[in-house]
Amino acid sequence: MSASLSVAIITLNEAKNLTRTLSRIQNLADEIIIVDSGSTDTTLAVAKNFNAKIYQNAWQGYAEQKNFALSQCSKDYILSLDADEVPDEQLCNAIKNTLAAPSQYAGYVLKRHAVYMGKILQHAFCDKKLRLVKRSSQPMWQGAFVHEALHIEGKTQILPGKLLHYSYENFEEHLSRSINYSKLNAQKKFEQGERFSIIKLICNPVLAFSKSYFWKLGFLDGLPGFIVSKMRALDVFEKYLFLQELSRREVNINDSC
Repeated sequence: MSASLSVAIITLNEAKNLTRTLSRIQNLADEIIIVDSGSTDTTLAVAKNFNAKIYQNAWQGYAEQKNFALSQCSKDYILSLDADEVPDEQLCNAIKNTLAAPSQYAGYVLKRHAVYMGKILQHAFCDKKLRLVKRSSQPMWQGAFVHEALHIEGKTQILPGKLLHYSYENFEEHLSRSINYSKLNAQKKFEQGERFSIIKLICNPVLAFSKSYFWKLGFLDGLPGFIVSKMRALDVFEKYLFLQELSRREVNINDSC
């Protein structure tokens, strides 16, 4: 007998992405859990069309929101997805096989590839994420602000296939979200005790570009790979500019006391 699967997704105005994701996983999931934090578009209507269980939860941060979603799941396995992530056919088959013959592994790592400018990037914008876990493995999302990660008790294995990440609809959206994420990253660094450094402002963006474009072979992804690598450098540059503002503000407050 196959194990059962919950798919957990958090949303905020994700109508444009959610149909694509739910269309792919609707025949894979035994239940779909949507935790929404106040969407004003048609996100909830889309979720209802796929018979999802919808929960409203005020925004508490990425990790807390995703942990709330985990707490609503009732099946043997949980697949945690973002609304803009879609498993390809090979990954869907690998998940089905896993459910059909559960193993000693407590969780499974998925290879995530960005879809950028209509192209699946193989190098510049890809990573590995723990997303499919046994509910009995005590899954918990950890991390403040951004870069939350799923943690479990037990061994993991990598599944074949790709988790396609439709992260940005266009360059304007990429640029806008870059600023927001850079602010959050700067706040995180500041609260961890890091302060502005002119050396890091100059050197770290160059290192970020080099890692993405050369070390990770982003140049093999053509123009999209070059643009993504340049944006990685811009993300780091913005982060240290925002950190400089926070550091200067701290000095001004201390001087006035």
